[in-house]
Amino acid sequence: MGKRKRKQRKAKRGAQRATPSTSPSAIGRLWQLVRFFCKVLLGLGALLGFVVALLSFFPNVEVRSPDMMKPARTINSPFIIKNSGLLSVRELRFEYFFRTVESKGPDWHNLVTNTITRTSDLPITSLRPHESTTAICVFPLALYKPITMADVEISLFYKYLFWKKNERFRFITLENKDGYLYWAPKSMAEK
Repeated sequence: MGKRKRKQRKAKRGAQRATPSTSPSAIGRLWQLVRFFCKVLLGLGALLGFVVALLSFFPNVEVRSPDMMKPARTINSPFIIKNSGLLSVRELRFEYFFRTVESKGPDWHNLVTNTITRTSDLPITSLRPHESTTAICVFPLALYKPITMADVEISLFYKYLFWKKNERFRFITLENKDGYLYWAPKSMAEK
C-alpha cells in the first residue's frame, strides 16, 4: 500500500504542476499597461525638464539703443549691452563698423561706406546676470552734420564659462515724425 499511495501523491503533484497557471485578468493587464505608460511619460517629462534647465544656462547677451538722436548734434551714439542670462560673461569686447553713414545738406551730400572696424574703449572684465553697461559708437569724422541715415554692425566678443562666443547685431537709423533718428534692429542678411 505504501508504494501505491506514493505513486498517487506523485501523480497528484505532477498534475498540479502540469495545469496551466491562470492568466491575469483583463483589468490586471490594463493596469500593467497604464503603469508602463506612466513610467514612459515620467521619463520623458524628466528628460524635457533637464533640457529646459540646461538651455536656461545658455548666455543671453543683447544690444539695444536707448534713445533718440538729434541729427544735427550727432557725434556718437550710445548702445546698451545687457546680460539677461543666468551666469556672468567675462572679457567682453565691443567692436563696431559703419556699413553706411549718410549726411545731406541743402547743396551737398556726403556718404561714407564700410568704415574700419573700431573697438570701444570699454574694457569690461565681467558682466553679471541682469547687469547692463553702455558702449559708445563714434560716427566717422569725415561727415558733415546732419546725419540722415546710418547702418552699423556691432560685434560682441565674450567668454562664457569655458567657451569664447561672438554675437553680431545690426542697426539702421529711421526717422520719426519730429525729425529725430532712432536705431532699429535689422537682420544681418538684409541688404
